[in-house]
Amino acid sequence: MRFLFSSLGFLLRITIIGAVFRAIVAIYLQIWDLMDFTTIKSTFAAFLHGWHFDLAIGSVFYLLLYWMILLFKLSPKAAKRWNFLFLWFYIVMIVTDSLYAKETGRHLSYEIYSLFTIEGSMLSLFGRYWIAVLVSLAAAASLNLWVSPNYKTTSGPVGRIFGMLMAAILAVMGFRGFEGIPQDPSWAYRAGGGP
Repeated sequence: MRFLFSSLGFLLRITIIGAVFRAIVAIYLQIWDLMDFTTIKSTFAAFLHGWHFDLAIGSVFYLLLYWMILLFKLSPKAAKRWNFLFLWFYIVMIVTDSLYAKETGRHLSYEIYSLFTIEGSMLSLFGRYWIAVLVSLAAAASLNLWVSPNYKTTSGPVGRIFGMLMAAILAVMGFRGFEGIPQDPSWAYRAGGGP
């Protein structure tokens, strides 16, 4: 039972972090204007649709991290280091997407496959926006204290296999959910409130 509560807590914390960063991105891209709350009110329903994506990312990180803990018998300190890397990757992808959207007016989509070969790619954006990279490092380091998993590894092969299966079930449920990840055009219509 403790495993289940700590797992759900981990996924909830990752989802909250994603929502906070999406709000920061909305302010940065001037979608939300803090002086005019009608901009927030008109897009808040679409903003709420993003929790599916945050939960999906958290589920993948959770599965990788917990399986690494069980397979390699990671110490809590080593688990925190891996968690920091996952968090930093997550924050960097959010920062990269917001910088790319600021430059081009659209989010990363098919370009993600050729991210390192496009002119004006992620690496050149990081060169120009090095402060954002430092901020993402600082954010990942400070959030790592709050988000790190706090469960103990199970002992014995049966306990490990059971733990891995439970982690996989939770991750698949979080990743797929009941409606899937908001990636296809129908989600844009639902988030936008109509045609």
